[in-house]
Amino acid sequence: MANNSFKYDALPNTSNIRLLRLHESNESKPLMCDLVHVSLDSLPEYNALSYVWGDATDLTTILCNGWPIQVTRNLYSALLKLRPSSSKQSSSFIAGGSVRWANHDSSLELHDSTRITGLERLDVKYLWADAICINQRDMDERKAQVRLMDRIYRQAEQVIIDIGGLTSEIRLALSLLPGVTETLRSIPGEPCKEISTQNLTDYGLPHKRDPFWSGWSQFFSRSWFSRVWIVQEFSLAKLPVFLCGDLRLAADKVISFSDDFIRVFKMGCRDELISRTSNQGLLNMHFMSSTRSSVIETEPRPLFGILCYLKHSLASDARDKVYGFLSLATDFNDPPFEIDYLESAKETYSRMACRLITQDPEQMWSLFDFATGTLPHPELPSWVPNWAAPFEDRTITLLITMNSEYWLKYDGYSSSHALARSSPNFCLHEEDRKLDMWGGAVGKVSRVLYDSWSSDGSDTRSKLSGEPLKNTTRVKALGNSSRFEVGDEIWSFTGVCVPFILRSESKGYSLIGKVSRHWVDHEEVSKSEGFKYRNIVLR
Repeated sequence: MANNSFKYDALPNTSNIRLLRLHESNESKPLMCDLVHVSLDSLPEYNALSYVWGDATDLTTILCNGWPIQVTRNLYSALLKLRPSSSKQSSSFIAGGSVRWANHDSSLELHDSTRITGLERLDVKYLWADAICINQRDMDERKAQVRLMDRIYRQAEQVIIDIGGLTSEIRLALSLLPGVTETLRSIPGEPCKEISTQNLTDYGLPHKRDPFWSGWSQFFSRSWFSRVWIVQEFSLAKLPVFLCGDLRLAADKVISFSDDFIRVFKMGCRDELISRTSNQGLLNMHFMSSTRSSVIETEPRPLFGILCYLKHSLASDARDKVYGFLSLATDFNDPPFEIDYLESAKETYSRMACRLITQDPEQMWSLFDFATGTLPHPELPSWVPNWAAPFEDRTITLLITMNSEYWLKYDGYSSSHALARSSPNFCLHEEDRKLDMWGGAVGKVSRVLYDSWSSDGSDTRSKLSGEPLKNTTRVKALGNSSRFEVGDEIWSFTGVCVPFILRSESKGYSLIGKVSRHWVDHEEVSKSEGFKYRNIVLR
């Protein structure tokens, strides 16, 4: 982030970090700070900043140790709020007494606990902010500092979460938060089957068009909730505090609201009250709350489970889709997973996948699931998920022709439970990321229908012409919709009854997808004289 005018002094050892000390000044003077070196072993007192970097080209200049250094507009805005100022007035906002819901005749009594305190209470003397406190151009330092992230956020007195500016709707939502949370908590059910957006007021909640809901929709739509690094920053914090405009809010208030909101309302009802983006932010908040509890209780946290749940989270650097969760994972520490910002993201993803199936082979089938949910990348093996690409959780309808009508059985349930109980039989060649798999082809894809209904709303089954294909079955397949082609093969692997879809290529096979709600009857397959399991290479 620094320009050529500012020079970083090297950190003396691997336990040292830099802390930022903001100068006291008023708004008419430029933002100034000093950087000091401290050792985490000395238990220094400081706060850590959690924020979204924003547009890397939208930069402004501050003075650091007397020299100009460029920072993003988002960081500059956060530092302005936090710098000491003798002229700063109290920005406390108190919502007390009776507040009347819009379009609702009753009122809700709010208590003095609804006070939202001003920034002067944060008492920020020393601050850790990654973009300034880490020399971002020094890859070796960046690697070492990422390894310290868990200590940096664990040891901070507070983690100050800046989610941006304040709107009138968000101000209202924050002011009414304690009363609404208390009302939600009094509603039984997980979820409550009787409640809907049409009868909210019957339960003492704001009408669905009340600005309270749009305020929370705006709040959880902030980009902070969608970023990779914020998960560990929040989950490891001793005391996380939200900063929105000139107001602050203890994170436990937001956690209580999000947990009760998710508990009470069904998904369809939630979609009517807040936007889809804010729903995802709300779910991420709920996950971070659970993760924070597991950190406190020292419960196991597998890396792959974190990656799967937060697959839609965003990172400026694609490698951070893995590195950003390492401090939270409990299964990739012995030995530590190497952080290397000189390698490509594809190499990071491949190393992670190899490590995963080596130390926990039963995770292979889940890894296959996620690998087929993204568009293939030419530099990645087909069985390795491309975590940087968007995930498409779409069910495709296929017509498949089985070699025998007795081999495929309908289950009616998702195949995930069967995969979880299956042990794979494979050999990994780490040098070229190939898998030797033991299995056999049991059928082929005859037609790709994509959905049970065509785009014009008619049933696709009525458009199939000619004689029915012998041993043909209509099945659902999971994977990216652009992957499937006529001629793709249905394969059964030893150790698992769920059939996978592969494509034959010149030097092996590529993984395409998975058949859902059906399973291969290995007993019937073994009775066939013409069927043999054989070794193939999955690339």
